[in-house]
Amino acid sequence: MLLPDADEVRRRIAERKGPHDDFLIGVVDRALSSIGRLDLSGWHTVNSAGQSPKETAEAVFALVR
Repeated sequence: MLLPDADEVRRRIAERKGPHDDFLIGVVDRALSSIGRLDLSGWHTVNSAGQSPKETAEAVFALVR
């Protein structure tokens, strides 16, 4: 489970310039709030706040090796 920073998620979505980005940016806080309420014990988590996409991928792959 990735635990990203909301501002970073919104920034990355905006940079993509996709057709549904306004909607996606509008639901970031709700989505991350839902993740925050989950019991993640037993899950592999990566705090991806402040990481580049490459760093996040490396952290995820390190968990599955």
